[in-house]
Amino acid sequence: MKKILSFIFAICLIIPVSLGLVACKEDKEPKITEIWDGTIAEVSAPIDGVITIETAEELAGLAVAVNGNTSFAGITIKLAKSMDLDNLDWTPIGIKGTVTDASYSFRGHFDGNGKTIKNLKVSGSHNVGLFGVVTGDNSSEENITSIKNLKIVNALVTGNSCAGALAGKVINQYTRVEISKVKVESVRVEVVPELVAPETYGYGDSVGGIIGYVEGANVTDCSAKNISLLAYRDVGGMIGSVVSRVDRKARISGTYRNIVIVVDQRTYHYGEIEANATPDVGRNVGYNIIDIDGYKSNITVNYKM
Repeated sequence: MKKILSFIFAICLIIPVSLGLVACKEDKEPKITEIWDGTIAEVSAPIDGVITIETAEELAGLAVAVNGNTSFAGITIKLAKSMDLDNLDWTPIGIKGTVTDASYSFRGHFDGNGKTIKNLKVSGSHNVGLFGVVTGDNSSEENITSIKNLKIVNALVTGNSCAGALAGKVINQYTRVEISKVKVESVRVEVVPELVAPETYGYGDSVGGIIGYVEGANVTDCSAKNISLLAYRDVGGMIGSVVSRVDRKARISGTYRNIVIVVDQRTYHYGEIEANATPDVGRNVGYNIIDIDGYKSNITVNYKM
């Protein structure tokens, strides 16, 4: 009897492995407890330097506050729950910001807390994504702008330049900007040239699965999976354009998988320009440090004939 029981026990152990039931650990689908209905709630005051975002309405309120020129410099924004934006029209967090003027950009710490934001739908002209513009903080050398520990799944981003699921533009202005441990999956970004004068087009550039344009900032340990991109030029599965500063090089690291890129210089033609289309970083200007692994990509370059 003992031999029979031992045999049965052994079979019970072998069968699940042979069926692959315990062979690999897959990412579990996050439990979505917050579904956005399109309304907006005011962000609460920080407690010990931390603001906890409990609802999708408060996340939308964060965009309103930043776009009203509240930078949140030195403040940590912590996501408490995974959220479904339900493919409603999203307004990017941060609408402006340049190397010389950080107004109306996000300058705090955003801690995704391992949570997921899904069904992001955002469109605009320039600087398009969950975040529009993220810059370094000029109020103190000790303040560091950061975004970390966040996953974005199922996103549609459309615009005319500087577009990505996480952010349109990230600029290391005065102090360090650190983007880390951000994952994006099942993302489509479509950017077409803009009519800048009668019968004259421009832009259609800086298009990435994660971020459109990065200047002097660090983007480390991030990943892009199942990404589809359309652009005129400067397009990458992870980042569209990376530019180093005289005083700061950008450091980029991470992985990509399943990238499809179409470069269309026919529909809104304004010249045959170098496509700069790659599955990781499209246009790399300066002495940036790039350390990216990936596979499975398909790049189609369609020039005007």
